[in-house]
Amino acid sequence: MIIIQGSYEQAINYLNSSGESYFEFVLPYVKQDNPFKEIDRFLWESKHILRFKNEYIGNTAIELSAWNDLEPCEFNEYFDAFMYFLRSKHDKLQPLFIIRGKCSSVLFEKLSKHFELHVYDPDKGEIPFSDKKVAIGFRS
Repeated sequence: MIIIQGSYEQAINYLNSSGESYFEFVLPYVKQDNPFKEIDRFLWESKHILRFKNEYIGNTAIELSAWNDLEPCEFNEYFDAFMYFLRSKHDKLQPLFIIRGKCSSVLFEKLSKHFELHVYDPDKGEIPFSDKKVAIGFRS
């Protein structure tokens, strides 16, 4: 799984320039004592961008910035439930995570329990999914 950290605009620009279509979803932080309707919202929003087909299949950009600055004790079952949902759809969804700023060690640890992760920062010139080799050094 890919984490694109840094500038949100750079992440979206990269996704748009890749030529691949994707569904963008923001997963807000929801306290444990509030109803958790984010899986239903994900399913509803993804169906509506497809003109009411049964199920979205493809790339999914999930913005997790609201979860980035939490302390370990603030993570709850809702986060895990959404990640289990994504894992259950591994044959249909290709998620990647967008995080404004630097991915916190707490969030990275929580995501690592569910996925093998690779972190990229487009602001630093790192480009995920690229087969292009960059020449380093001087040419004569």
